[in-house]
Amino acid sequence: MLAEPASQVLVTELGKSSVNLLVRGWVRRMDEGAFAIMRAELTRRAREALDAAGIEIPFPQRVVHLKQSAPSNASPH
Repeated sequence: MLAEPASQVLVTELGKSSVNLLVRGWVRRMDEGAFAIMRAELTRRAREALDAAGIEIPFPQRVVHLKQSAPSNASPH
């Protein structure tokens, strides 16, 4: 990545269970294959930086409470 212009990290959305970021780094013109490799490397480095800072990536969760009902063969009173 190029040092100039400086890289950017922008918050694009505050989701229900996430903070969505846009990370921009600048490179000289490159072919599509090289761009894909650079993007994957940038993503890996971002994840490593978040891990090193102790920042966990949230994931959607659902808590389900099961209620036990009376057996279906019980006779009504």
